[in-house]
Amino acid sequence: MPKIGRGFEMTLKIRKIFFVSLMVILVLTLAACSNDQEATPGVVIAEYSGGQVLDTEFATYVNIIKFFDPTFEETIKDAEVNEQVLKQFIGEKYLSEQFTGVKDNQSLAEDTFEQVKLSMITAGITEQDLANSLKDLKLTEEEVIDFIQRYYGIQDYFVEKKYQEDQEEFSVATVSHILIEVSDNRTDEDAKARAEEVLAKLDGGGDFAQLAAEYSDDPGSKDVGGKYENVPVILWVPEFKEAALTQEIGEVGGLVRSDFGYHIIKVDSRSLPELTEIDPQVAETVYNEGYGNFITNELPSIITEIKL
Repeated sequence: MPKIGRGFEMTLKIRKIFFVSLMVILVLTLAACSNDQEATPGVVIAEYSGGQVLDTEFATYVNIIKFFDPTFEETIKDAEVNEQVLKQFIGEKYLSEQFTGVKDNQSLAEDTFEQVKLSMITAGITEQDLANSLKDLKLTEEEVIDFIQRYYGIQDYFVEKKYQEDQEEFSVATVSHILIEVSDNRTDEDAKARAEEVLAKLDGGGDFAQLAAEYSDDPGSKDVGGKYENVPVILWVPEFKEAALTQEIGEVGGLVRSDFGYHIIKVDSRSLPELTEIDPQVAETVYNEGYGNFITNELPSIITEIKL
């Protein structure tokens, strides 16, 4: 794949690597009661369809979040936030109980934890600091690894569900592409006219790579024949993705308008990977969409009682 440039960022919805995404997930969804909870150990604090939550397991969950980010110490004191995070925990617990798994994530979770620790050490936290933090929060490494493994399991749940419902979304395509950008210096009308000029030259037998080098405003691809190789289509903006999925292989399609301008696309190849071969970036994209929809549309009817 070509080096990522501005044009690639324009046409792809680039996702961050796991560590960043994990921290974002923690920041957005995890901020609850502290290790000093007053509830009696073993008390049921919530019930949901098919199960219940004990104060002790919720406290462990919260302390794992503190391990990743101690700044939650203040945020978690808010009662409303505390209840919201409990609901998030219920959602995660419920989902993990539904998922049978297509693969064992234990080794992946262990490797991830080691890399997270390494990133913390690189940031200036010593191994002794990490050990002390776990001890102070009454956590074991195994509990943190189980937390990460559950994240991967839920991610797999949404990926498997999406794969069964809409396999086409997981397609991988190689495309040749010319972008005529709409900008402050080029109106939509001018951009369209320029794109039609390029399209006419292609229809007349013009060389795609040469025209990409001459006309394309996408620096991420113009110098390599306009080509993006083996890219998961789900990472492209909707209009670009639709063209990559529907155009005939080997043929130049009509103009495709997106927020970035006019695209001229030739699909060179298209394939569907096996479920176990899904790109991690794609898995994260599917997880974010699926989990967000679940929290908004399904979780409220799953929770039957909150007893904070």
